[in-house]
Amino acid sequence: MAIKVLSIFGTRPECIKMAPVIKKLKQEPRIESRVCVTAQHRYMLDQILDLSQIKPDVDLNIMMDNQGLTEIGAAILSGLKPVLEEYQPDLVLVQGDTSTTFFAALAAFYRQVPAIRIVQRLAYEDVGKILVVEPHIEKLPPELAN
Repeated sequence: MAIKVLSIFGTRPECIKMAPVIKKLKQEPRIESRVCVTAQHRYMLDQILDLSQIKPDVDLNIMMDNQGLTEIGAAILSGLKPVLEEYQPDLVLVQGDTSTTFFAALAAFYRQVPAIRIVQRLAYEDVGKILVVEPHIEKLPPELAN
């Protein structure tokens, strides 16, 4: 029986970093891989989806004018609930430090699905200078971060 993996991302940087992982997963016969995008950054994401030739299985299309963290979080959580219920993945993959990463990991946690956060390690002499794109991710509880 194949391992069911759901990769979730919503921004251009996430797509750039997840593309090689997704392509590798699709080649592995022991893995059933699906892709869900939140489209947190619709236009920039679409450019990379086209370039990388990734066709999402699910597109939540959450981007709205003047969206804030509350709207993003509510849209991702409510949008992912039926996706996770229907697909029932064995594992969720997320990348980065965006709202999509946080809320996708939280949605997986609510469904008791393990979530793996893929992180690109950057070399900085002063760790205090590392830029976190969305500061609320720094507070990610260890249960959601691993």
